[in-house]
Amino acid sequence: MFPTDYIVYLQLLLFLFISPGLPRVLIVSHTLNYGLKRSVWTAVGDISANFLQGFAMVFLIGTFLKDNPETANYEFYSYGSYLYVGVNKSFIDYFCM
Repeated sequence: MFPTDYIVYLQLLLFLFISPGLPRVLIVSHTLNYGLKRSVWTAVGDISANFLQGFAMVFLIGTFLKDNPETANYEFYSYGSYLYVGVNKSFIDYFCM
């Protein structure tokens, strides 16, 4: 089981490293305003946060959901209904107003 979790963990980290977002904007902003030295530490902080989030997701939450499949089903349906309501609300707001 461990190698498959490790592969999922590496895929998650790769996705977090290549996806643009607010931390990348902060890094570019610090580079332009304060220089390269300060932006390096911002990038190191972002990478360490991604590492901790990936570790928590794969090993802690994943293990909990694997041990409790009924909880995983409840979460699946609750997240699905949340997305369904959110998409429908935005669809209605966009097209009906």
